[in-house]
Amino acid sequence: MNELQVNVTQKPGAVQWNFEELVNALQAQMQQYEAMVYTEDTVKDAKADVAALRKLRSEVESRRKEIRNKCLEPYGVIEEQAKILTGMIDKPIAKISEQVEEYTEKRKQEKKEEILAFMRDTFADLPDNVSAKLRFKVYDPKWENVTATKKAYKDAITSAYQATKSDLAILEGVDPDYKEAAMQAYIKDLSLQDAMAKAQELQKQKEIVLENERRRKAEQERLEQERIAREKAQAEVAARQKEEQEAQAQAVPAFPPKQESAKAPEMPFGEPSVGAFEAEKEIAVRVMVPESRMEEFEQAMQDLFMRYEVI
Repeated sequence: MNELQVNVTQKPGAVQWNFEELVNALQAQMQQYEAMVYTEDTVKDAKADVAALRKLRSEVESRRKEIRNKCLEPYGVIEEQAKILTGMIDKPIAKISEQVEEYTEKRKQEKKEEILAFMRDTFADLPDNVSAKLRFKVYDPKWENVTATKKAYKDAITSAYQATKSDLAILEGVDPDYKEAAMQAYIKDLSLQDAMAKAQELQKQKEIVLENERRRKAEQERLEQERIAREKAQAEVAARQKEEQEAQAQAVPAFPPKQESAKAPEMPFGEPSVGAFEAEKEIAVRVMVPESRMEEFEQAMQDLFMRYEVI
């Protein structure tokens, strides 16, 4: 393509007007107007002066626009011609740019497929869900640029793979009870920190459950031991009371039957004292005697010539 040059020959038009004359005339008149003081009686004159000044200003603006349009007339012709030229140039630009874009996209797609193929080979031994997440997380569109080197993306992909393998090795050591939940947390963003935090959370929850269960069982055992001890104590008390009752029943002689005869009863406790042969009257009296003083009680009954029966 031959190089074309745009050559322009321009002869600026000379525009002259009586600017100095107008400035000098306006300066004197404007000073007069600025010094004017209008009253209620001269309001009509004030309105007339404003109208005259506005008319003068409008005339100056009209002349300015007229001169501008005259100056722009040559430019208008050049502008239309320039649009024709740029339109002719734009057609091949669009066609060539389309081809360049297609080539660029094709090259980027080839580069992308090359990068993804390297990723698939590198991540081949990773679980499918981890591999898919890692490809999405690591991939950098800048690797598709023509200036990007293979070493750049290979180093980045290899480094990400090694880090992920290290994470998975650590997760393998997690308690089986929490491993599945930890892996689910890890896959969300391939964050080992999130995965370990999840495992620790579940472990803490399990410890709380186990501690509550331990306390519940301990309380049950305590209550059961108290029940057994209470029943044993009650059984021991009942057995002791039974033994005491049997011993007392064996130690007390049978109460003799009443004698029909008026003959005075024989006294089993030694020589009778005064009143020993008086008429007897049977009465029921409940007496509470400590075991340690039972012998004293029995001796007292004998001394009083009283017969008694242990119930």
